[in-house]
Amino acid sequence: MKIYIVGATREFNESMQNALRSSGQKDVSIIVVPKKITPRELAEKAGDCEILVASPSGFERVSKEHVDSLPKLKFITTTSVGTDWVDVQAAKEHGVIVSNQKGVNAEAVAEHCFGMILDVAKRITEADRDIREKGEYRSSPYMGIELYGKTLGIIGIGDIGQRVARIAKGFSMKVLGVNKSRKEVLGIELESLETLLKESDVIAVTIPLTTDTENLLSEKELNLMKPGVILVSTSREKIINKEAVLDAVDSGKVSGYGFDAEILSPIKKGDPYLKRRRVVITPHSASMTREANQGYIDMTVENVMAFLIEKPIRVVE
Repeated sequence: MKIYIVGATREFNESMQNALRSSGQKDVSIIVVPKKITPRELAEKAGDCEILVASPSGFERVSKEHVDSLPKLKFITTTSVGTDWVDVQAAKEHGVIVSNQKGVNAEAVAEHCFGMILDVAKRITEADRDIREKGEYRSSPYMGIELYGKTLGIIGIGDIGQRVARIAKGFSMKVLGVNKSRKEVLGIELESLETLLKESDVIAVTIPLTTDTENLLSEKELNLMKPGVILVSTSREKIINKEAVLDAVDSGKVSGYGFDAEILSPIKKGDPYLKRRRVVITPHSASMTREANQGYIDMTVENVMAFLIEKPIRVVE
């Protein structure tokens, strides 16, 4: 089987290549792209591809045109959990199976999510900026809140959300959750989205981006929240309406907002996000831990080997 790995980072691609070769797959090539690869470029560089290891750092989107450009393609394994950037339907129409890396970075992202909650609650990044930029050493401008005994609402209680809830229990927080499946989770009180928004002191968003979740939190939903609520997200940016959340930060309705930005998508100078002191941004680094990084490699090998014995795992439906 001819395997191609497409991504923007040579070190990561080579690690993936070495792991696949060690598992017995000798015909493995890497394509390192400084920008997102086009269907034409993919066809030129990987026209004989049968298995595609696709990283979101290498594709704007794995589109129908990308799939069409690889006539021998049989299997795609992503190096991500989310697959909103893959045209899964187009793959199915070509008989191509798609697997993801469900759960691989759940612990890393959950810790990052709670780290942002603590950061915003205690105004850590804000104070650090002011010390560096203004020489500000008064403590009075940085009045925060204690998380002990507060109510945390988690929108999406899957692999990541459940781990965020576990961490919150260490702060004796009451945890509310919204779960599309309505499946009960120990230690989390299932509520409607409206109730969660009204009763939570802190809200964490940990759901995937779909047509149903885009702009899930906009002006109407933000208005339901408690005054001074803390809002953080490790999900795709489009789930929370930008204009609405900025207005809420400006009014004090949201006392602080933290989010993990889109992968390799720099926020331009002068962007409204960068002008708000109470907004904390990370560069899609929530999953960047040594443990998760090794997990991506191990899970890619698992996905490929399972496909080769005709027992594919983590298949995206």
